[in-house]
Amino acid sequence: MWTIEVYARIYNLFVVIGYPKYIRREKNKGVTNRKSRRKLHQWNYALVLSFIRRALILRGFPSHRILTIEERGTSSHCARCGKKVTRPVRGLVYCPSCNYTFHSDLTGAMNIARLLLSSLFRPRATTITDLLTGRKFSLTHFTVCQGLSHWLQPQ
Repeated sequence: MWTIEVYARIYNLFVVIGYPKYIRREKNKGVTNRKSRRKLHQWNYALVLSFIRRALILRGFPSHRILTIEERGTSSHCARCGKKVTRPVRGLVYCPSCNYTFHSDLTGAMNIARLLLSSLFRPRATTITDLLTGRKFSLTHFTVCQGLSHWLQPQ
């Protein structure tokens, strides 16, 4: 039977979670009502992320392949060309430079993956730091498929 550990080894999988570190510093007035803003600012995201990490480890996913990295700005830049995008409708982003419209969560996920890959392909980098735990992992743990390197170059 194939487990998540087998898939992680064969397909070189990572779980990269965006860490909303500065969400409490943002001024979200006018976005929603006061009660909703209070709930957002009381959200214990470190606890939620640690639950996700624990569940993956219990299912056999290698702990050094579960990383949390800063997500600030990932939904506000185009996943294709890297330029600043506009939001015509909630949940959608539009890039005027490459004339492409796509979902903002998809944009954020692709840009988070790009952040991970760019740190793995950095020539002088020897470690990568997990923001949630503060642990540093040697880049010798990560063998990245060269086919993914096209994400680093704007199309």
